[in-house]
Parts: sequence; C-alpha cells; structure tokens
Amino acid sequence: MIEQIEKPPDQHQSKRVRSAIDAKLTDPVWAWAVYQPNAQQPWNLTRAGHLFRRAAFGADWNQIQQALSDGPQRTIDKLLKPQADTTAFNDTYDGYDNSAAGSIKA
Repeated sequence: MIEQIEKPPDQHQSKRVRSAIDAKLTDPVWAWAVYQPNAQQPWNLTRAGHLFRRAAFGADWNQIQQALSDGPQRTIDKLLKPQADTTAFNDTYDGYDNSAAGSIKA
C-alpha cells in the first residue's frame, strides 16, 4: 500500500505566500515596531541570545538568565546605557590615543 503524500502548493499559491512575506518584511512600520512579547513571539532564551549576539558580543549564561528576568526593554536599556564606570575606561583609552599620537614623528 502506498501512502498518500500531501502535494506541494501550486506555483501561484507559493508566489502569493512569498509576496505576502516580502510585503511584510519591507514594511517600515512593521520593521521598526517595538517588540512586545506575546504568545506567538515570547521573550525566551532564543530571543535573548539573538539580542546579545546582534547588539553586543554575545553573553554568558548568567547574562542571558538576567535578560530573561529583566525582559526585553530593560535588557536593551542596559546594553545601550551601561552602568559601568565609563569615565575611567575613557580616560584610560584616551591616554593610549595620546601616547600613540605623540609617538608619530612628523
């Protein structure tokens, strides 16, 4: 006995589906909409990891768990406005720039 196999969508249907997807992906309102977790798009490990890979240099397990606890908006805020002492960091690297600039002979 041969099993009946579901037939693939016809070309016209496939083109309509692709067209609908393309229209959504090129819609600036959709592309720039604020992400709001819901049942279809929950804030989960996959999305938190994706955010860290795209907006930072990845994350360790503790950072991912903290992001899951904080939610997407607070996680983004922390990535864009770090609480670290950026003044000390900037002073250190400004010193490197000044040293490098002074070592170049005109």
